[in-house]
Amino acid sequence: MTTPKEMQEGLVSHYQLEEASGTRFDAWGVTNLTPRNTPGNAAGKLGFAVDLVAASAQNLDAVTTIEQDIRTSWQVAAWVYLSATATGDQMILSQYTNSDQRQFTLERLDSSGEILFIVSDSVTGDSVSVSSSTFGAVPLETWVFVEAWNDADISEIGVAVNLTADTTTHADGQYNGGKNNYTIANQAYGSYWNGRVDETSIWDRVLTPEQSASPKRSQ
Repeated sequence: MTTPKEMQEGLVSHYQLEEASGTRFDAWGVTNLTPRNTPGNAAGKLGFAVDLVAASAQNLDAVTTIEQDIRTSWQVAAWVYLSATATGDQMILSQYTNSDQRQFTLERLDSSGEILFIVSDSVTGDSVSVSSSTFGAVPLETWVFVEAWNDADISEIGVAVNLTADTTTHADGQYNGGKNNYTIANQAYGSYWNGRVDETSIWDRVLTPEQSASPKRSQ
């Protein structure tokens, strides 16, 4: 059984997203999230969640100096609820704000409804990606548990929806890193999430399969 202490190892930030409005606080670290265009809240997977409207360009962001790129191991996870489709892809979490600060994006593809995870080179824009083709499209009005990771030790990125994973390998030595802000529900070019996001975590390591399953089993 995975213990709470094991889940805390390497934890950088955790957002419960319980707040009704204003700043969403980092319950573990110091990287609080600033609201843009007044996102609301609604019933979450656990308690309450941030509720976002794509048409109003609502999102949350935070200044960070953490490098999460293809050269280091890390993982992100969140519960997400898609209220409605929107024009274009819909962003869940990103570190991507301009042409020379591109680390990663985690988003729902408009074309297939699948979750797409992209890790990019901050200098050249070259990228490696993997989508949730095994799970398939994310359903409407249903909570799903989404994870994405980069395992630098085996040069692999992966994405999972409800613990159903897809992975691909990459040539990590070819990529340049960088530092960028965290953003929930947006990236530089306006790809907004239309729905709710809850219980979002960021680690500076890759979880074991048992540890990845722990948050989903407990909620």
